[in-house]
Order: sequence, then structure tokens, then C-alpha cells
Amino acid sequence: HERGSFTGANSRHAGYFEQANGGTLFLDEITEMPGALQVYLLRVLESGTVTRVGGSESIPIDVRIVAATNRDAHAALDAGALRDDLYYRLADFTLALPNLRERGEDVLQLARHFLDHLNVRHGTGKRFADGTERALLRHSWPGNVRELRSAVLRAFLSSEDGVVRVRPATRRVRAAEADPGAVVFNVGMSYAQIEREMLDRTLAHFDNDRTRTARALGVSVRTIHNQLARLRSRGVEE
Repeated sequence: HERGSFTGANSRHAGYFEQANGGTLFLDEITEMPGALQVYLLRVLESGTVTRVGGSESIPIDVRIVAATNRDAHAALDAGALRDDLYYRLADFTLALPNLRERGEDVLQLARHFLDHLNVRHGTGKRFADGTERALLRHSWPGNVRELRSAVLRAFLSSEDGVVRVRPATRRVRAAEADPGAVVFNVGMSYAQIEREMLDRTLAHFDNDRTRTARALGVSVRTIHNQLARLRSRGVEE
């Protein structure tokens, strides 16, 4: 923004695009960006310029964009959370990172890295207990790398004898999961999975009455028909 463009703007401030000029700008969780901001971002990517708040000059920028999301991008497109034009502008080259449980012994490499980092930070020489690495390989890690890092940190802090015993947390089955009138969403589920679970549970609750289901979900009956057709086209049974 320019100086004086709003209350408290006591000096000119260069935004992230200007700061990253000639380098790389990393945009994390791109599917969480509000639709109105996606329009502005697309405009910057297309024009290669930015305009400061309170200014009238178009400032040229040369920035490499790396965008990431932990959601299924195509599901986000279907749900309207991500604009098609922005997606195709960003998706010149894509990388899909598999879930941690699908990456073999990566879990061991990462666990050792986290432990080494903690040892350096705290000036200790702790090590994993015998059998810990086998336990790490057996766990499914639904929370991926964040869950692993948390488990190693928790075990490190609770260790009093220099031996770190990582015990992956087991998820307790909540009462809601056994309640046919409730819908449970787990961290890591895609938009498509959430949509399917919500629709299936609501239809079941209303004895497959699509009119009542549509009313409960705040959508039209046509939307319910379209969603069911789309799910069937993907091989999902109604």
C-alpha cells in the first residue's frame, strides 16, 4: 500500500509479490482462498503487474508461483471452492504427493529427522527405543507428516531416560460415528468424500426422499439429482 492510503498507513509497504520479485512466491492452501481474492490473484498472474492500495501505478513483477493444497484440486473445482481459470493458470506443472502411509520408509527418514532436530534444539542425545521404528511402519498415519511430527515431539518431551518411545495415537470411535443421524468428517477427507458422506447420510435419514433431503441441505431437488448422477458417473453407488 501507499503511504496515507488508509488510517495507520504511515509509510509505503511493498506486498509479497513485490518482495518476491525475481524469485518464488509460495501460496499454501490455495483452495482456502476466498473467491473474490482468487479473481485478484488471477489478474496479477495474467497481467504480470500489481497495483498498491492507494496507488495508480501498475508495477511489473517477475515471480515464479508455487501453489499447494492438501485437498483434491478437482474436487475443489467441482465444489466451487477453486475457480477453473485460476486452476488452469496455476497447473502448468503439477506434483501429487502421496499420503505418508503410501511412501514406504519415508516415515522412518522423517521420524529420524524430527528426532535429530529436537536433539540439536535441546542439546540432548536421545534415541528411539527398540521396536519403535517397526511401530512407525505399522501405523497408517491418517494425519500424515503433521501427525508424525506431533507423535515424535510428544514422545521426546515425555522421555526421561534418553529413550524415545513413539506410540502413535489411536483414534477413538466417537459416539457420533455410531449415530445414523450424525455425519462425521475426518481430517484429510476430500471435498468429494465429504459431499458423498453428507448426501448419503441425509438421504438415509429421510428414507431416500429427495425433496426432504434437498430442503434439509438447503439446495434444490435438481441439485440432488445432479449430485447423484455425478457420483454414479464416478462409480459410486446411489
